[in-house]
Parts: sequence; structure tokens; C-alpha cells
Amino acid sequence: MNTRTGPNRKRTNTTGTVNVIPGPVESVHAVGFRNASGGDVYLMIFDSAAAPDAGATPDLPVEKVPTDMTAWVDFGAGGCPMTNIVAVLSSTDATYTAIVANVRLTVTYR
Repeated sequence: MNTRTGPNRKRTNTTGTVNVIPGPVESVHAVGFRNASGGDVYLMIFDSAAAPDAGATPDLPVEKVPTDMTAWVDFGAGGCPMTNIVAVLSSTDATYTAIVANVRLTVTYR
């Protein structure tokens, strides 16, 4: 149960492919993205205070992000409990592989 009474917070990166929100946080509520990389990529979310190493396995299910797509992944009103949040886009779907592109990732969290 989410016991925080304040509003959700939002953080957006505008360069690179990683959005790190070190805790303490309570939950991730949504992740928005814009994929202008020229190919399909995969949204990965980690409960970590730092960007993942190559080959890391995400903590939440992976979402495919087709090229030229702008969308949100919504975790519902209660969000998904996490201590830290790292949202990244990867070129592979099973483990993290950095891409060389600037993408936009917006994380809404509490």
C-alpha cells in the first residue's frame, strides 16, 4: 500500500538513453518514451541507484518500443513498488545492451 500523501513526481532526460532516479522512492507509476533511434528498442526498468552494467537483467517485464513511437507504460494508480528507479532503452530484449542514440524517457514516481 502506498502511504505517501504528496503528489507524484516526474523526471525527464533529454539526452542519452538512461534516466536514473536514486531513492528513496516508493513506486514507479509510469514511464513515457520517444524512440527516434531508427530501430526497435526495448524499455527496461531496474530497481537500482545507478545505470545498469551491460548484460544486466531488468527487474520488471521488458516492453518493446518500435521505431518512431511515443507512448507510456502505466503501472496503475498504486504504481509498482521500488526503492530506486532506472529506466533505460536497450537494443536487446533479454538483458541490457546500451544503444547509441538520444531518446526521451520520462518517469513518473512517488
